Amino acid sequence: MKHKVLLFIVLAFFLIVNTTYFWEVPLGLWAIPIFLLLIGAYILLLGVLLWLLYKVITEKGKRRARLISLTVLAAVLASVSYKPSGLIDFTQFEAEDLLVARQEGTANCMTTLKLKADGTFKERSVCFGIDETTGNYHLKHDTIYFDHIRSNNPKSLHYAFAVIRPPRYATAALAVVYFKNTNDTMGYELGIIKNNLHQQNKQ
Repeated sequence: MKHKVLLFIVLAFFLIVNTTYFWEVPLGLWAIPIFLLLIGAYILLLGVLLWLLYKVITEKGKRRARLISLTVLAAVLASVSYKPSGLIDFTQFEAEDLLVARQEGTANCMTTLKLKADGTFKERSVCFGIDETTGNYHLKHDTIYFDHIRSNNPKSLHYAFAVIRPPRYATAALAVVYFKNTNDTMGYELGIIKNNLHQQNKQ
């Protein structure tokens, strides 16, 4: 019975890890505590793996059940170690990234903007939680205009447009600079690490 319970826990852990793509954004602020719990569960299951290995080597009773549990647990932990975000990269089913810009802030917070080939954008901010903003964009010369904006965090700051220009602070050759409105003179800068926008427009 206890081996069936263990197998259920191991398979549940495997499913949770491999469906991260679907639940981490809706959870928002709670995503980071869940990730910490998953790390703790991984360490705990690793301890169970070592205990099962010891039992298999030193005891003969219930050897078959222990071998099944040991094999399944080892396979799950190995897969999670190899692919911590899941065996399937679901982002590969999204539209192609034409532009990718990124900025690391304080406390290792990271903001990433992706402009897609289908006219949509995705901005992801990972700090003390995960904020994701999506919508549509259109390009006019070197200005990017955003509309139909949606976010999992109603309090997140939305920008009306952005400009592609040489950076003031970022180390990249070009930067995307967000502006809240036409009166905004400061902006928020993200260094561009990929830019195929104009190549796409020429096609």
